[in-house]
Amino acid sequence: LILFDQSFHLGIVGIVAQRLVERYHRPSVVLGNAHVETSDANSQLIKGSIRGIRGFNVVHALEYCSDLLVSYGGHAQAGGLTLLISKLDEFKIKFSKFAAETLSEDDLRKSYTVDLVMPLSAIDFTFAKEIQMLAPFGVANPSPVFIAHQVIVESITSFGDSHLRLRFSQQGYFVQAIAWKMQGHPLLRKGAELSVVFSVDIN
Repeated sequence: LILFDQSFHLGIVGIVAQRLVERYHRPSVVLGNAHVETSDANSQLIKGSIRGIRGFNVVHALEYCSDLLVSYGGHAQAGGLTLLISKLDEFKIKFSKFAAETLSEDDLRKSYTVDLVMPLSAIDFTFAKEIQMLAPFGVANPSPVFIAHQVIVESITSFGDSHLRLRFSQQGYFVQAIAWKMQGHPLLRKGAELSVVFSVDIN
């Protein structure tokens, strides 16, 4: 996905690119006006941010398109770029070509790496505190991810713009959960039986 508009604020293009990745699971580039004064419209600079997905190296993509860029940088999952507006159409074609050659159909399906199958009955304060001992969590040290099967949605409450508070049960054991930015998800309805991928924290 490649989006450009003169009105896009450069302070949030990275956040928007990440949201696009989260929603559509596609490498995403969001570009805005670099606000560099020029008398020639074709020499106007635009700049923005790129976010990638598993199987797509952002630095390799930028290197592939480097002949069209004024500057670029980043790491495997995120980067920034500057180019002339006159090169935007060529960049769209070349970037899309790299993505098509690099990504398989499986890469474009959102997936999760799960550390362990975990029954809800194993979750208590002692377990949550043991998990917290592994912190701080980040890219190099991701929070452990678990999956529980045959989980029943007992109740759902919306809060904020797009979040949900949920109550799950599994074989008579109940837990509270938060689903960030999942309001309106078709599978999350009262009485549904699901497999749930989750991390553990203390509220």
